[in-house]
Amino acid sequence: MSAFRHETTLKDGTPVLIRMYQPDDISEVQLGLKKLSDKSLQLRFMTSMGKIPDNQLKKLKRIDHEHHIAICAFDISQDPMNGIGIARYVRVEKEPQLAEAAITVLDEYQNRGLGTELLFQLGKIGLEKGIHYLRAHVLSTNIPILTIAERAGARISHYEGSVMQIDLPVEEALELLSRGRT
Repeated sequence: MSAFRHETTLKDGTPVLIRMYQPDDISEVQLGLKKLSDKSLQLRFMTSMGKIPDNQLKKLKRIDHEHHIAICAFDISQDPMNGIGIARYVRVEKEPQLAEAAITVLDEYQNRGLGTELLFQLGKIGLEKGIHYLRAHVLSTNIPILTIAERAGARISHYEGSVMQIDLPVEEALELLSRGRT
């Protein structure tokens, strides 16, 4: 699966390469995460600390390409190409058809279809690995991801406090998302 590579074009014409995360991508991910605005950090990591929680970076060191998958997106119009997004899932041990998923896109690349494309590609990979449902917990104020999830056929419910739970049936989502992909 480490041979996965997909090239696409965002809504604004930006050429993008999406490929499997590799261990030496950690420095590119760290650079990208430092570029996230406080608002994006709050929406993605539910923290207002102004930085990524250390445990999030540690998780990227445990990618096994079977139960813990990550894919990275790169703007290939840049030389060298810049990392612009990452999507990952971790299979739930007691429910092997379910995986916890997360997507992060740099602020300047948001609202161009990259989050949807990352979700689509992650879903395809997951389905090949026996993942039938993706789950995410997001703040109720994270309108962009809630909109993508709704468009993809997710069931969205209140989890706790201001956190919502998204349960996405992968096969249905792939069908719905394929209609609106760039």
